[in-house]
Amino acid sequence: MLRHTTEEVLDACMEAIEPERAAITSNLRKKVMNELMQGLKDHNWFTEFDIADELPMKFSLRQWIKLAKEVQATVFIAGIEQKVFSIC
Repeated sequence: MLRHTTEEVLDACMEAIEPERAAITSNLRKKVMNELMQGLKDHNWFTEFDIADELPMKFSLRQWIKLAKEVQATVFIAGIEQKVFSIC
């Protein structure tokens, strides 16, 4: 699901750290990843996903920018007037 506002991103991150929600999300993620891997296994351009099954982490804006640069992330920013940024 795409999150369109900083509020939606923050809400999703807060929900993700709830134990019951985290367990459900983890199981669904595994199922989706397995299905995607099955569908992409015959494509020579595909190597692997780099999505980890980790809880969201809190960063300052400076820390977040530094991390995004280090991993050469593609960053989509919405609602920039608010200072809430997340890597989930």
